Amino acid sequence: MRIALISEGPSGKDFPGVDGYDEVVGVNGMPSLFPCTWWVFIDKEYYVGWMNRIIGRPHILTTTALENAMKEHYFRAKGLEERWKEDVLNRRLVFDEQVPPLPPMPLEVPRLSAGNRAHEPRWTQYTGLAGLVCCWMLADEAGKKATVDVWGVDMCGEGDAHDRPAPGRSEARWETERRIWSGLVTGFETSGDLVIHCPAEKR
Repeated sequence: MRIALISEGPSGKDFPGVDGYDEVVGVNGMPSLFPCTWWVFIDKEYYVGWMNRIIGRPHILTTTALENAMKEHYFRAKGLEERWKEDVLNRRLVFDEQVPPLPPMPLEVPRLSAGNRAHEPRWTQYTGLAGLVCCWMLADEAGKKATVDVWGVDMCGEGDAHDRPAPGRSEARWETERRIWSGLVTGFETSGDLVIHCPAEKR
């Protein structure tokens, strides 16, 4: 099984195209640049900002906290309740709580702090991490080992794949995200579920 993960770092725009992939997982605004089978976002601003620019109708992985926040702040104020219902109709909508338990991970990785996922790496903190978990979920559901080609998980610098400065892209943030990413990669590869490649690093 072959999966592409396209995140919003600058190298995301170098993704060569969807041909040859069984699944294409796009993070935040990347499904506006490439047709994806899955759209992963954890911030309500990304849904509101990109919902009219996404190509096709990819399935969605997000968090229960995001839907609750949209119900509280966005649905009534911005009239989005019917749009959200329409958007999730006839496509899969998977929340973080519905993702199967992850395989064992290195103990030193920052952890989720509550709920039935309390011992897992803090993968709902950043969307690129959630995108990798989505890839693992798809391989797990298919019962197959998957090769994941990763584009745009650069975890450095201040710009993004849309050629704009993005808020919150500090070195302190990248250091935390790199630690969690490394833990996820180690866990998924040690379990034999995923082989993870970053083609952009070889260019």
